[in-house]
Amino acid sequence: RGGVPPQVAVSHDQLACRIAPRRLEDDLDAYVESLKKRAAQLLEINRCGTSGSAKRSRAANEALNSDDVVNLQAEFNEERDFLSRKVEELEQEKEACTRELNRIRREMTVCDQQGVTLAERMVALEVKRSQLQGEKQRVANMHLRDVEYFIPTNKERKNHLLEQRVKKEGEFLRLSHEYNDAVERKAQVGARAELVAALRRGDVGGVD
Repeated sequence: RGGVPPQVAVSHDQLACRIAPRRLEDDLDAYVESLKKRAAQLLEINRCGTSGSAKRSRAANEALNSDDVVNLQAEFNEERDFLSRKVEELEQEKEACTRELNRIRREMTVCDQQGVTLAERMVALEVKRSQLQGEKQRVANMHLRDVEYFIPTNKERKNHLLEQRVKKEGEFLRLSHEYNDAVERKAQVGARAELVAALRRGDVGGVD
């Protein structure tokens, strides 16, 4: 309860998963609290006299290489790699969606042009038919029926394309939101991974 499975594996009739907090922030709160405790221990060690330098060094090394810190760095790296792949996948999906939208818009433009051409053709045939008689008038009637058939067909095609465009625009909006969210999360997780790595290397000079 209160957790979600970040990874799920299914094999025939068996299912396995890992349970993680529902929100990344909840997970980070626990890690931050753990790091604060470690930092407090290191500060206490640093306040000791120089005679205990070997002991301080050993204690600091043990603290920064504890299971909590090592697992924290590994999970941050794993999450960063996952988000990197996610960002790349979303970029490709957005590009494919953009290409499809461009295709739909081009076809809608063709439908508009055909609609104008058919309307003009129908008016011209009606005028011409009124001026003809006999066989020529029958031929004009046949051409007019063809135009009258294609006008609603072209309109139906345009309406279908309009539905596709609305659907694709919604999909593109969703992908854009997911992409922006993934990029932001990747930057945050990457920064945390680098911070933990810097702490373990000793590149961070002090603790607030």
